[in-house]
Parts: sequence; C-alpha cells; structure tokens
Amino acid sequence: MPLRSSPSVPAPSVLRAAVVLLTSAAIACSAESGSAGPKAGDSDENKAGRDNDAAAGQGSGDDGAPGACPYPTANCGAGAAGCATRLLDDPANCGRCGHDCLGGGCAAGQCQPTVVVPSTSLDGAIFPTDTKVWWVYWNAQSGYAQDYGGVVDLQTGATKEFGKPNEGTRILVADESAAYVAASGVRRIPVDGSASSTTLDVDTREAILVDSTFYFNSRKRTSVESSESGAAMIFSVPSGGGQKKLLASMSIDDSSGDLSGMRERDGFLYFIRGSESPSIVRIPSTGGAFEKVVSDPKLTALVGISGGAVYYTTFDTTIRIVRFDLASHQSAVIGTPIVTSSSAVNILMDDAACYWVDPNLGLRTLPLQGGVPVTIFQNGQTSYSSGGIGNLAQNARSLYWTVDGLGTAIFQLAK
Repeated sequence: MPLRSSPSVPAPSVLRAAVVLLTSAAIACSAESGSAGPKAGDSDENKAGRDNDAAAGQGSGDDGAPGACPYPTANCGAGAAGCATRLLDDPANCGRCGHDCLGGGCAAGQCQPTVVVPSTSLDGAIFPTDTKVWWVYWNAQSGYAQDYGGVVDLQTGATKEFGKPNEGTRILVADESAAYVAASGVRRIPVDGSASSTTLDVDTREAILVDSTFYFNSRKRTSVESSESGAAMIFSVPSGGGQKKLLASMSIDDSSGDLSGMRERDGFLYFIRGSESPSIVRIPSTGGAFEKVVSDPKLTALVGISGGAVYYTTFDTTIRIVRFDLASHQSAVIGTPIVTSSSAVNILMDDAACYWVDPNLGLRTLPLQGGVPVTIFQNGQTSYSSGGIGNLAQNARSLYWTVDGLGTAIFQLAK
C-alpha cells in the first residue's frame, strides 16, 4: 500500500529549512551543551541555561586544553586547521566538538529540530529505535487505528508501510527489524514484509527491549472485562527468539490496583502499583519477588531511574518531579513545578534531564540536578503546530515528537 501523506505538504528538505529556530535557550538538560550567549528577547530562564553551558564550552579544542581556541571556535580534528571549527553554526560540531545535529541545523550553538516524516495519518505513540521510527496509521473515516503501520529509516529518509489487516493496531515495542503489536498476545510484524509470528501468547499491556531481551507486562483475567481482577505476570523473551520465562506474578484486583509504567535499570524492573494508594515496586530482571521501593499518595507517573535514584511525578495543584534516593530512602523535589494546569503530562528522561510536553508552552526540559524548566520547542513554532505537540519519545541520541496541523509531522532534535 502506498504511504499516505498530504499532497500539499512541501518536501522534507524545504521543511527543514523552514523550521524556526528553537525557543531562545539551549537544552539546559545536558551537562555537555554548548552556549550561544544571550539573545534579544530571551527569558531569564533561557539566559541562565545558556550561561551554564558557556562555562563548559569556552576555549576548548580537540585536546580539551583550556584556552586552546577562543570560544566560539575550536579545533575539532579530522584535518581541521588551527581554530577553524565554528561551534555556533557547524551542524557536526554544534556547541562542542563532536555534537552532531543528525540532519538538523545548528544555530547559536544549538541543534535545531528537523522533520523526519512531513505528514502522515498517525495514531497514538511513536517508537524510535537507533535507525528507525515506527507508528500506526489513523483511519479518519472510521475513527480507529488502522491494521497497518508506517516506518521511516532515519539514515535514508525512506518510508514504507508494514503489516497486514487483522494483525493488530497497538505497537508495544519495536526493534530494527520488526514492530511487536498487541494482538491476542504479542505478534512480531517484520518490516521486510515477511510473515508475522507469535512472540508471546498472553494478553500484554506494555513491553520494553533492554539489550537482547524483551520484558512483557502481561495479564491473566479471572473475572469480567470491566474488572481488573486476575494476575499480573512479568515475562522475559530473548529478542532473537526463544521460550518465554515467567519472572514474577502478582494478584491484582480493583482495590490493590494494577501494575504499569514498566522501566528497567541496573538489573531491576520497576513498576507503579495501584492508583488509590500508589507505590513503586520492583523485581530483579532475572526474576524474583516484588519489593516496595517507595509509596507516595500523590504519585502519578514513574519517570525513570538514574544515578541510584528513582524519579517520579506527583500532583496536587501542580506537577512536580521527585527524586527518591535508593540508598538513603530520602525524597526531594527537583526544580520548580513543571506544569501547573493538569494532572496528565507526557514525560520521559535520560541520565541528564527530564523532558515533557506542556499543553500551554510546548516541549520543555529540566536538568536532573534541578533548576528552572526551559522551553526547547514552542506550540505554534511551525506551520504544523495548529494542533499542538504530542507523542514524545526518544532514543539514545535524539528526542522525537509529533506536531499536528497539515497531517501529523514527526520531528527529531539531537540531544
């Protein structure tokens, strides 16, 4: 089937050139970010983020010796003569040597977003891997997800459809060769069009891929569909194929609540349990008993684990990010409130920062060490953004998000 797109949408190369520069500040989240210095119209929060970056970026050449080159120049090697590298506008060395914008431009020492899929009828989440981004199509006539999806090769820009009718509509996880969808268990849908196969024969809510192992958060119900009664079962399956292994199971009902928000770090799988009295629990990734990590009556989402700490969000009248130290068992709020108007927020993190979509301001970030949130992509920043930003995702090198307007575009921003 041909890839569906709007005929009125310009080519990706034109779109990339038309993308407006990022909102005033650099991503203050990364301790390695370069600096552009203040610009007219900058907010105090964005100037502060750039000032912090400047201290780390000035006067460093390829040997790292202070004062080797006056900022914003550098000698970034690979045949560079003297201090010929321009850190303010070199997309291969944006803000610092080796910081590649991965197809985006570099302006004022900051990577700019680029459109990797200009327009598609996209439904729900996007799933980036190291070399691809996967999604499921939306059927505007029926109002439901289609029975097939799309995938873009990030290296070539080529897009194609995958899957066949009745193979499933909800992607759980993806790797470089296939998407894994919820369809009477978990089915593997190869990108090359070869036959699909069953990876797991159990109803599954969520899945993650860690190194060479899939982890599945699955269910076995013992009562009617409207009830959560039954058992949560956590399985592992080798990514290259093989037998499933039951790692742990837990009885669930309407009072104790379900398991959700699965994350993995340092040999443990973490989950949120319950909603009325929520807590974070974990099991060894090789299998074992559940143990409670922390309880918080205001807990709303498990963000991630980094540096010996668990990060989660709380909500009363504002959304805050809380850091819980696994060694000391002490909790502390990091930074200022991230959203003040809603209990729901699309948020993720890496080892440097948290990223989320603010319904009023756009795509924002906050360093894990705290500080002031910074806007890195505004609502209304491009012609696509009439419908707002959503579906935030990431891989190791970039952030990805969707913007509604002329269809649904998928954007990429190098971290």
